[in-house]
Amino acid sequence: MINKVLLFLVALVASLVGFLVGKIFSVPVFSFDKSVNLVHLISVLCPVIITIIVAILLDHKKESNKVKRDLILKRSDDLYRLIDDVSIIIDAQSEIPLSDVTSKLKRLSVLAQSVSQSLKAAFPNEKCFMSEFVVIHKGLKNSLTYTDVSDTSSCEINKDHNKIIINDGKCAYGSQRIMEINAEIEKLRSFVFNLQVFISGCR
Repeated sequence: MINKVLLFLVALVASLVGFLVGKIFSVPVFSFDKSVNLVHLISVLCPVIITIIVAILLDHKKESNKVKRDLILKRSDDLYRLIDDVSIIIDAQSEIPLSDVTSKLKRLSVLAQSVSQSLKAAFPNEKCFMSEFVVIHKGLKNSLTYTDVSDTSSCEINKDHNKIIINDGKCAYGSQRIMEINAEIEKLRSFVFNLQVFISGCR
């Protein structure tokens, strides 16, 4: 915006210099009326000035929207990191505290809601994505926590690879269930990627 203001000042100075030169010097081949009609001058300058003001205001709005987009994108990056945290604990541990699972699920929901509210406040005409997130989040939650009463016993997990064994506040997942969880995590990653592409296109 500062560059445009400087450009406007340079153009204004150049116009004044040209006007003064025209008043002082004359060219034999051409003849100019050296008197200036103030009304005509105003009629010429007003559209130019208005155009420049509108351009400056639009540029300011564009810069403001860019700042908003960057802030929301940074917030959505936190979703990626949290998804990676969930993936890491699933891959790295045979038993996971149930409190850790529910805590991360809650943080995902709260963070997505925060991104949605920020997006709606910055770009009120854009669509809301929370309904899509809720469906994917529910699928991940079911994969991580849903179990029948019979699954909570101390039976060997390899009897059913799709089971979750919950014992002493810790979860142990069968191999088939881990595959389901990873599939839901990939859905969530794809969702966040598409969300970031969408945010980048907001104007």
